[in-house]
Amino acid sequence: MKKWPARLYFTAPLLLLVLMLGGCWSSSELNNRVFPTIMTIDLLEDGHLEVSFGIPLPNRMVPSQTGGQSKGGGEPFTFISKKGKEIGQILRDLQLDTTRDIFFGQTRVIVVGSRFAEQGMDPIIDLISRQPNFHISANLFVTEDSVEDIKKSPAVGERFISTVLSKFIDEHLTLNTTVKDFLMAKKRTGDILIPRLSFKEFQNSDVVNPDKHLWARPDGAALFKNGKMVAGRHLSYDELRGALWITSQIDEAISSIKSPTDSKEITFRISDIKTKIKPMFNNNQISFQVKSRGAAYIFSSNSNLDIKNSEMLIKLRETLNKDLARLMHQTFQSTKQIKCDAFRLSDYLDWRYPKAWRQIQHQWDDYYADQLKIEIDVDITLNHTGTFYRSTER
Repeated sequence: MKKWPARLYFTAPLLLLVLMLGGCWSSSELNNRVFPTIMTIDLLEDGHLEVSFGIPLPNRMVPSQTGGQSKGGGEPFTFISKKGKEIGQILRDLQLDTTRDIFFGQTRVIVVGSRFAEQGMDPIIDLISRQPNFHISANLFVTEDSVEDIKKSPAVGERFISTVLSKFIDEHLTLNTTVKDFLMAKKRTGDILIPRLSFKEFQNSDVVNPDKHLWARPDGAALFKNGKMVAGRHLSYDELRGALWITSQIDEAISSIKSPTDSKEITFRISDIKTKIKPMFNNNQISFQVKSRGAAYIFSSNSNLDIKNSEMLIKLRETLNKDLARLMHQTFQSTKQIKCDAFRLSDYLDWRYPKAWRQIQHQWDDYYADQLKIEIDVDITLNHTGTFYRSTER
């Protein structure tokens, strides 16, 4: 009889695990809900807000379908929209127009129009942070174009346009900025970078629906200061590359430079990219070290540079390192010009030297723009040079 308590001690946790793995007790919970995967919001010219939800349509989905029309007719994805003065009122009206409960557990992408972003992101961020089923890991995007253009963008290769935007981040084509990142930035300076989207006309394609002719693509990054987007200033696409290097959000990259011998283009594929940011505090002066490391091989070359020559190889490596350091320096300078600590260097300073941060936090914007020294050290090693020592062009 003494064995029963011991057996119960071991079997009770197993029974609890079985119950937890049982899934939903009833399918009615899923059948009575609708799951938006993307949310858009913008401020209209008349001062009203417009909110849209992108919703998958299960009754139109087939396993083999990817972004086109289903056999039953129509696309497996639709948008519902409403206008109003307050976000809460708009959500209520959207719920009244929907036969199922709106559940935000699958909303992973939020696209914000520039007019709304310039007024401040607080209304939408406050809403998300108060919703227990809204993940603060949802990704933020900003567009200078109309957010309505996203409804005209095809999802070629994917089922939903929200998946396309998520792939931009998964493939390190743009910055990964989440609601959580925005909330953390607001607690200190409110300065942050949010990736931009643009929509370009795409013609002569047999793949896409004629009504969906605007191609979504990454287009630099928007600069936010004190929680508001800076109008008329943003990081270019090249500076976005620099931002990806600085934030260590990129594992691999392709970079081209001009040959030090004949100025012809040499392209490298760089992997194992790692960047570290370290604050320094010496003689009552604050500075930062940004060290970036990686390994590269020659991807293509139009130059007659003889890479068999060790001196030429060293010169080539130095040219590559200087070019990448210049790109990161240019990116920092773009943020300094508007006194925007978009890379949140203040966080690193507070973590490492909290006393120094407390002394300077009220003058940080001016110090960052005018006095802060940022030393950039790039060290990319060349591991492979390819089969040919010189370009095959004559």
